[in-house]
Formats: sequence, structure tokens, C-alpha cells
Amino acid sequence: MGRLANNKLQTESIIKLLEKMNINLAGQTITCHDEWISVQSTSREQANSLISDLTTILLDDPSLGLTRKKVTISSLITKLITSATYCNQTIRDACLALLPILEKNWQYQYDPETKHLNIELGSCFLPIFEALQSEEINIIDSKFSIDISALLKTNEDKTLDVLLIEESNPLILIRHELFANKKIFYAQKTLKNGNIEVQPFFHLPPDVTPPDYHFILDTSSSMYCHMKEFKESVIRFAEALFEYQPNAKISLQFFNTIVGDTKIFTYGELEDLKKVVNSFYAYGSTALYKTVNKQLEQLAKLSLHNNYLLFTDGDNNDDDNNEEGQIDLLSKHMERLGQDPRLLSCNKFFIINYKVRKNEYLADVVNLFSSEYISSNEVDLQKALQDAEQLSVWASKRGLFTYSVQVVEGQFSEYSLKADYANQFVPLEKLEFAAHEKLDIELTIKDVEGRIILSDKRCLNNPSPVVKHASNSNILFPNSEARQLKQIYSDPDLEYNRTIQNQKF
Repeated sequence: MGRLANNKLQTESIIKLLEKMNINLAGQTITCHDEWISVQSTSREQANSLISDLTTILLDDPSLGLTRKKVTISSLITKLITSATYCNQTIRDACLALLPILEKNWQYQYDPETKHLNIELGSCFLPIFEALQSEEINIIDSKFSIDISALLKTNEDKTLDVLLIEESNPLILIRHELFANKKIFYAQKTLKNGNIEVQPFFHLPPDVTPPDYHFILDTSSSMYCHMKEFKESVIRFAEALFEYQPNAKISLQFFNTIVGDTKIFTYGELEDLKKVVNSFYAYGSTALYKTVNKQLEQLAKLSLHNNYLLFTDGDNNDDDNNEEGQIDLLSKHMERLGQDPRLLSCNKFFIINYKVRKNEYLADVVNLFSSEYISSNEVDLQKALQDAEQLSVWASKRGLFTYSVQVVEGQFSEYSLKADYANQFVPLEKLEFAAHEKLDIELTIKDVEGRIILSDKRCLNNPSPVVKHASNSNILFPNSEARQLKQIYSDPDLEYNRTIQNQKF
């Protein structure tokens, strides 16, 4: 089942957001998985402090509090033991008597995917607990496994905001929707010069419409020694892609002496895709540059949001003997594409290379689209093939966004940035104010089609926001001859195109 949200990017963005919001995360481990954020704290005091801080930034009126529940592992196990009705009372009493001994030294692990708490029982206790008979009790690999899914609901069967597993190293589960519903946060800090720095973070939800995926496969003779690894990696990429985005379509095209026909596969046709990939064998010459040129020519004519994955050893051995001409044509395609920021931002072009040597011309194509050149000999690819989250990062849809910031009686600025639709929080340009200035900000964010996805107006001296979310709006930016684009490098974590026009309003 596709998750649409990318847990890896989601986790990274939540950590950065909380750090920028001056939330103390020292020693705590944060993981996002689908609709829940899990935090492993080092002490009860730290966990309670974090919940208090989160209440402050998530609620306009913190006095209202979050819907929360607090339990201990001991209380959960006790309830399961007493409800084990298929065994006699002696076994239940024995397990209850052993529980305080276990509790002194137990260690637990939380699995965010299954939402299970797993507690190691130890070989001497295992036979007694295995005698418990209940559908709700799971003992797997010497571990007592507790499904806490039911705890994430209130008595009225509404979703809980916060669940606290109160142990010496507490576990906190926080509903991610609390953050998403805020839509935007403003992180503030005082600079050494006394000025106030403000950095907005806006929520970019997952996009239900996937990009178009294009797998371009080198099946020439030079790939003979790599065919086993080649087939395995193509299939693994396809599996991870469909897991992440089940509505996706993959176009498959091979090339060697010729460029083959394109075949399109959907989620339900994954087994057919595997059969086609496994049927490939290496033969013929390598029309590599000719193939890449055709793909770039096609990309310029397609709608936005295409993710290309070219699987090759990077050797060009074309029968035409016109390598220099193909390289020159490649440069011309790249020059034309480089003049359109929409194409560069909303498309990705990856190379999966089966030789140690990197092809510099292909590397230039990858860099043009801010993508990755992945060597099959690198440990990173081998790890990624086992890590659906990393593959999902590469598979995610990327968009180009423009936004304008207007400060009352101050500076008007316009920016653009690219970011993945991944249910993540995206940092925007930092703003700086004198300490005595009134912090009135108007922020408008639009997607590549000019639709307003967020409009926000607020006085940061007064935390009450006025947020409008209008993803279906077709309002476009007004024309302004005074706006020009120039590249500015202002934040090491971000890429911006920035225009600034100082005006008094």
C-alpha cells in the first residue's frame, strides 16, 4: 500500500523545524512514520518538557491542551495477562509475580511501522509467559510484543494527539496532523547585533498525482558482466516506486544498437515488468549519447514532473562513429533546458552506473537536474536497494514554488525554490528585523502553475495567525517590470532564486 508521505524527508524536516523553533532535542531520537511522530526521550522530565513545548507551538491557545494519554509498559502487560482467559489462574499469577522482576531491567524497542512495543523476556522467563494463551498476546523471537494501535484512540474512538509511554526512557507518539494543520511556522531568534531573525517553514503535503517514471535500460554487449546486478536493481527500484506510489506508471525502454519501443507498466503489472526485465540479454553496440539526446529532446516537449532513471555502464560505443557530434548535441540540449527553471526544477534525471568510472557528460546531465549519479559499486546504492525510504526520496515528485514576502513599511521580496512533495516542512528565506520594528508579515506561496497553495498574514508580536489554504486557486502573480531574477546564495541548506525590491508602503 502506498504511503505517499516520505518518512525519511518528513523526519529530517520535523527535526530541523523543532530545532529552529528552539525545542531542546538533545539526546532524543525522532522518527516519522506515516501519521505519527515517535520521540524516544532519556528521562520523564525531558519527555514532559517536550510535550509542554510542543503544546505551546502547536496550539494558538496552549491552555486548551492536547488530547493525551499516559500509560506504562507494566500496566499494559498486566492487562494482557489478566485477560488471558484460555489458561489457568496459576499461570496468570506466576506471570504477574515475575513482572516486577522483569521491570527492573527490561529494555524495549518500538517499531514505528507495526506500532508494536517489543520487550525482551529472557530465556528463564520465556517458558512461563509462553504458557499464556490469548489472541492479544504475541511472543515473537523471545520478545513480548504489544500492539499499541488501540491506545492511539480516545474513549470516543477519536484519534489521540499524544501518547506517552512512561518509562525511565519514555516514548512519545505525536500525531503529525497537528503540525500539518498549522500549515506554517515562524522560527525566531535574536541575533548578536540585537536584531530579530525570522524564518518561515511551510507544510508541503504529498501529491496524490505521481510524476511520470521513465526507466531507460542499457542492454548492450558491454553490460554482459553486469546483467544479474542490473536486473536486480531495476526490479528493486520498480518495487520500491510502486510501494511508495501505487498510482504510478513506469515506462520501460531498452537501448543497444537501437532504441527499443516503450512499454508502460502499472502497479498491477509489476510481475509482467519483472518478466520483461529478466528476459533481457546483452548484445549489440551502445547508442548511449544518442539515447540520452532523444530523452532530453522528449523531456522538453512533455508536461512537467518526470523522473528519469538511466541504467548503464556509461560506455558509448555507437555504430555511427559520431561521438563528437552526439556530445555537441548533448551540450546544446542542456543549454536550452538550462534556460527553463520550470523544467530543471520539476524533473529529475538519475544515472545508475555499473562501472567505477564516472561518465563526465552524463554527470553534467545529472547535475543540471539536481539529481544523483549513483554507482552500483558504492555501498550507498547497496544500502539504498534495501531501504525503501531512500528509494522513495529519489522517486518523490519535485515542484517549483515561488513566494513573495511583504513586510508592512519595509521590504518586499520574491523568491523561488524547489522541493519534494513529501508531507514535509520546507524552510523559506530568513528575514531580519530591528528589535523595535513591528513584525507584520504577508506571505504568499504559489506552485509552478501559479496556484496559491498558502496565503498567510500575521503580526508576529501577536501569535494569532490568519491562514488561508487555497490549493485549487488559479490566482497568478501580478506582473511587475521591477522584478528580476538573480541567483543569491544566502542559506547553506537552501537553493533560492531571489529578487528584492525595497519599497515603502
